[in-house]
Amino acid sequence: MPLRLPAIIPILLLLMPPAIAQVHRSGIVKTIPVTSDTIVLDSLSLVPGTVSFDLFPADSTRRPAIDYRQHALVFTGGRPDSIRVVYRRFPHNFEKLFFHKDQNDLYRDISRNNPFTIRYDASRKGDLFTGDGLNKNGNISRGITFGNNQDVTVNSNLNLQVSGKLTPDIDLLMAATDNNIPFQADGTTAQLQEFDKVFIQLNDHSSRLIVGDYQLARPQNSYFMNFYKRAQGFSADNVYGDSIGKKPATFRTSMAGAVSKGKFSRQVFFGTENNQGPYRLKGAENELFIVVLSGTERIYIDGKLLQRGQENDYIIDYNTAELTFTARQLITKDKRIVAEFQYAERNYARSLFYFGEEVESGRTKVFLNFFSEQDNKNRPLMQALDQDQKDILIAAGDSLSQAYYTGVEEAAFNATDVFYMRKDTTVNGIEYLNVYQYSIDSSVAKYRLRFSSVGAGRGNYSQVSSGANGRVFLWIAPVNGQPQGSYEPIIPLVTPRQHQMLTAGFSHSLSARHSISAEGVYTRNDINRFSDLHKKDDEGSGVKIVSRNELPLGSGDREGARAILNVQHEFLQQRFTQVERFRSIEFERDWNRPLTGRLLNDQHLASVEAGIFASRTTGITYNAGALNEGDHYAGLRHGISAMHNVRGLTVGYNGSLLTTRDAAHGQNTRFYRHKGVVSQKIEKIRVGYSDEYEQNMFFKAENGSLLPRA
Repeated sequence: MPLRLPAIIPILLLLMPPAIAQVHRSGIVKTIPVTSDTIVLDSLSLVPGTVSFDLFPADSTRRPAIDYRQHALVFTGGRPDSIRVVYRRFPHNFEKLFFHKDQNDLYRDISRNNPFTIRYDASRKGDLFTGDGLNKNGNISRGITFGNNQDVTVNSNLNLQVSGKLTPDIDLLMAATDNNIPFQADGTTAQLQEFDKVFIQLNDHSSRLIVGDYQLARPQNSYFMNFYKRAQGFSADNVYGDSIGKKPATFRTSMAGAVSKGKFSRQVFFGTENNQGPYRLKGAENELFIVVLSGTERIYIDGKLLQRGQENDYIIDYNTAELTFTARQLITKDKRIVAEFQYAERNYARSLFYFGEEVESGRTKVFLNFFSEQDNKNRPLMQALDQDQKDILIAAGDSLSQAYYTGVEEAAFNATDVFYMRKDTTVNGIEYLNVYQYSIDSSVAKYRLRFSSVGAGRGNYSQVSSGANGRVFLWIAPVNGQPQGSYEPIIPLVTPRQHQMLTAGFSHSLSARHSISAEGVYTRNDINRFSDLHKKDDEGSGVKIVSRNELPLGSGDREGARAILNVQHEFLQQRFTQVERFRSIEFERDWNRPLTGRLLNDQHLASVEAGIFASRTTGITYNAGALNEGDHYAGLRHGISAMHNVRGLTVGYNGSLLTTRDAAHGQNTRFYRHKGVVSQKIEKIRVGYSDEYEQNMFFKAENGSLLPRA
């Protein structure tokens, strides 16, 4: 019910005179022409006893009455020409009606209408996200797929977005997307948290907060730390100004904590002649059946990044991890294919944490970054570990080849499962114990076996055709101690892992033409968190130092002439482990190193670049680089780059010569390549010639005979 307040005003005045005295220290003076019988003085409540007035012309018979309810003066007789009023007022309007529900609704007859019925009024355009400054848009689509050899399936696509001003200072961005159209981002939406992306972003001029699904990318100030993660959690960034001593400084802070959705894998392989695919992608531990996280793949051919799409370079089936190239990319046996991607790996609950801090003051910049990704060993998902299996992992340490559990189970014979008998056998005078052979004799067939693929030439069993209700495996005798099969009756156990990286560095500009920078890195890679064994080889480190220098050589007509001298050195300890690839995609090939990327020893990479430029478009540079890994590998590379552009004539050359000694593989190499171009512009036509050449030869270290590329 409505509540009227003027009745309690005198009581409040008696109880709180000090408060009134503090609020109303001076009166308000107004001179008002009288044009009607009622003159409203103010929109706020008047203080009783403080209203006084003078009439012009003065006439005691025309004095008005004071109506505190209307905040007004009321003339009942004649009216003067004008009136001068002095009064005080409260900071509130006590006569205003306050109510939660309209009183008309309380007495409405609801017998004729269902109060639980929601009626749509087209004149009202409010919705769930009603608010000034918010823009809402979205769409949903459905598709039907059917064929003569498949059932009807329904594909869907959802895209919902909300953006705009949440407050005058805070921007809001919210999105929910799910897509399972073929060859696009696959979704398996059964619940809201399974959408491809659901996130909310809040940001102002200096801060940003993301909650939900997002992509966490590498820090821009670090060379060694590189990653691109699909995550679900929070990410916060803040930029603010402060001072260090008397110098102003800018601080940039980043922090993220999330559940990691995938695991990184890098696969390098050569194409098959006239085979566009599909090519099966494997996991980081050679898992054969994986699900690739949509949008995380990076596919390269001969160092060139490709674009996904049927009208572009390739298509990919994320559910089966199969890669197929389009007609724009003809695949041959010489095509170098590199696939980098993340895939769903659900053996353990995996989380990640990132923290970064950067301070910039004047010409100096200092930064610190920390990244940690780990499996929770107490939360296995796809495998249920009992204490016996945990004891095996504890004893295995970093020897993952010993992390397996027996696949042999003794059970009562039945006609539905595949059973084996156990026996000893002798082949070529060699006795082999505990050999399992398929049998349907209930008196001896007492064992059920679970086989796992261990790779060709690493197991003693091979799968054979059989009419049994299940797969049957046959034992094959080793030849000269070399296994001849691909399977073993074992259950591999997946170990929980943890990978951490800490980087710190600085850069300082001595002047506009001289700068120096350095960065150090520390890594820790624990491949078995259950075990405390073999921990000495988990830690690695590295450092990179760069000096860039430029010297002007002239002025006037020679403006832009300069000399450059750049020097850098990079060191990686043998046990250094990267989060993801941080060097160029063609680094191994540029130095003729093994494609595995594994460090053979402590690695040193040094380079020097010197050049002279007569102008911005004419100059020549020479660079020399050396890569050394102790006694295992040594490489030396020389390169020249030249360009000349004047009056429409363009001449360019870029060539290098590499010689290596690879003692680990018993081979030496010589790699020469160049790119050249000559062109002349004639009015609106440019005529030119370009040339690319490569000669990469591998020699046997003993006698110098040619070898094929490994």
